[in-house]
Amino acid sequence: MFGFLALSYLFIMIIIRIFRIYKSSRGTPFIASYSLGALAAFVSILIAGLSELNFWDQEIATLIYFTVGLNIALFLRHKAEEGKE
Repeated sequence: MFGFLALSYLFIMIIIRIFRIYKSSRGTPFIASYSLGALAAFVSILIAGLSELNFWDQEIATLIYFTVGLNIALFLRHKAEEGKE
């Protein structure tokens, strides 16, 4: 039960983080578009996971975590560049 709750918490926090990035970066079209795409991809994998155990498939897990990580990295890079100007 603890593992299920921990994994659910991880998934919910990823969704919240991506949505906050989208809300914060509406002025930058590329980052906002990428965050919406990352959110859609993550939610679609979660929905597909209802009928298939796909998060433990190495290729899919790597792709999803890379997409989420790239989204966070793009946002942090953009935020740092805004601070310099």
